[in-house]
Amino acid sequence: MTQTKKKPSEIEGQELGNKKDFKAPAPEDVAEEVKPNDGMYFQCESTAGRYYKRENGDEKDGIYFVKTGVDPDRKEKISDLIEVLYTYCNQWKSDSGRSVKFKNRYGDTVTLNLSDAQDLNVPSAVRRLLLDRCFRIEERSPNKQGSLADYLLNMKAPRKQLVRKTGWTQTNEGRYYFVRPDKVIGDGDNQEIVYDPNSEEPTTISRNGNLKDWQEKLSKYAPYSSRLVFAMSAEFSAPLLQLASGLGNQLFHFLGTSSCGKSTALEMASTIEGDLKGGKLPTWDTRKGGLENSCLDANDGIFFLDEIGSSDKGKEIPGWIYTISSGMGTARANSNMTAKTRKTWRLLGLSTGEMGLAEIGLIYKVTIHTGQQVRLANIPADVGAGYGIFETIPSEFENSFQLVEYLKAERGKNNGHALDVYLERLVALRNENEQSLRDFLDSKIREFVDANTVTQYHPQIKRVCRSFGLVAVGGALASGAFDNYLGAGNITTWKNGGNDWKQSDAWRCAQTCFKAWLNDHGNPYNSNEEDTFIEEVISILTSQRNRFIGLQEPCTVSNLIGWFDNGCYLIPAESYRTNILKGKSLKSSNEILKKRGLLENQGKRKLIRPLSLGGKDIQVRALVIPQESD
Repeated sequence: MTQTKKKPSEIEGQELGNKKDFKAPAPEDVAEEVKPNDGMYFQCESTAGRYYKRENGDEKDGIYFVKTGVDPDRKEKISDLIEVLYTYCNQWKSDSGRSVKFKNRYGDTVTLNLSDAQDLNVPSAVRRLLLDRCFRIEERSPNKQGSLADYLLNMKAPRKQLVRKTGWTQTNEGRYYFVRPDKVIGDGDNQEIVYDPNSEEPTTISRNGNLKDWQEKLSKYAPYSSRLVFAMSAEFSAPLLQLASGLGNQLFHFLGTSSCGKSTALEMASTIEGDLKGGKLPTWDTRKGGLENSCLDANDGIFFLDEIGSSDKGKEIPGWIYTISSGMGTARANSNMTAKTRKTWRLLGLSTGEMGLAEIGLIYKVTIHTGQQVRLANIPADVGAGYGIFETIPSEFENSFQLVEYLKAERGKNNGHALDVYLERLVALRNENEQSLRDFLDSKIREFVDANTVTQYHPQIKRVCRSFGLVAVGGALASGAFDNYLGAGNITTWKNGGNDWKQSDAWRCAQTCFKAWLNDHGNPYNSNEEDTFIEEVISILTSQRNRFIGLQEPCTVSNLIGWFDNGCYLIPAESYRTNILKGKSLKSSNEILKKRGLLENQGKRKLIRPLSLGGKDIQVRALVIPQESD
């Protein structure tokens, strides 16, 4: 648009030649913006002044500033050319910022997201971020008005919705999308979503080869190992966590000796989403802060942790299991002592190691709780067929070692395509009829649990079985089971069973892995925590028998626990709580001891008259060690 310039006599009646008396017109007094002869164009204005852009293709190009009340021809350059692509904020209308694009001093195009509060509100912070990316900014006194931060804050641009983590997100219009580090999957207004992890080292995705080669050179060999199919199915199952009812985060731990192929299961699973960073699996050698950031990066996906023995923080690993499975990071404060937003995530984890939590507890002398053991489900990696993780091997390979070497070589050549195809159909299916999809998943998971457990199983067993069932459903969907319910065809090339998914490879392998875990876990009818407690009580009674005396014996023991009479251990209330329960709940502990036959008289206290108390009556708990039946 052609712009005009007012005559000097029209500007407050002042002579333009008299710089001293010049007074800039108010914005409402100017019908059209000034277009000076040097090719500058007005961009925006603030209380400090006005900003112009010069773009003529020479060294003078850049952003210029004119202070309010100063001759418009006296423009001062503040930086090279920089463009605001769009502004953004999250769905709650907070955490605002803007994305900028510029060319650095080497001619490379750079895009950068800047937070309004943390970056643009502090001019020195903006300078530091831009200079670090080789952007040229003019040296100006901090006392001078007009700054690059002020310019960027006042530039108008389209607004997009900000997402800080990968996984499911919903727009204000109600449509669902799935955010990956390099793309937003879903039809519609997905271009209006911007992903910014706010991390100095964001996750990247690298894709190689194509889907067909991945199917023919990698995926088709997975059914020779129940562990490979299970690990790969977990990749397809993690995005279902938000859709299935009553499921939390779960870790699966492939436990086995060195070179049995346990890491191969994780490497094969990684080919579904993309190439591994640096070609290597993440390990347990981390710290809690790094662990939380990694969980956030894996939201609605798979969290890989290789070689649990590589960590030099073995004592902390049991606590980390609770952190990962809880889906919530540690509460922290900002510099102004207000609460930071907690990091949250949903994920499935795949882990490997030559030892499990039980061995870690023995080595580092830490207590391992049943809740930790079921959240890190041990799956023996070696299936016992003589081929490591493989039940059988294809005829074209002489041994399992040759097969593993082949898979390792191919995984770097073909990866990163299967998950995109799967998610495109899953997102479309969720937007078409979300409730129908949720009901379908719940019914199939329930079908798996009913087929692999009995009513008398402990709730902890059924809880873990539900997670195995989720993995089975995810793998079956990706294989085109349920008469191609997902609508994406057979992505994996595995056997899908048609409408009878119990005949699918995904069901078979998930069932095999669940049974392997159950066999490793122990008695499914009782909680391991109960078994451990009973063992502890019996150990105290037998190993510390010298701290019990007969009713008619004088007391010669300084650390007396109680009395022993006719096969009964008689323990007073305070000693019972201190030496037997050791801080555990009185009510629940009594229930367990009664159920297992250790606590006599239905848990009620018994009246005795020991000689050591001078003939005084005292109430005690009576414990007996039950005799094992032949």
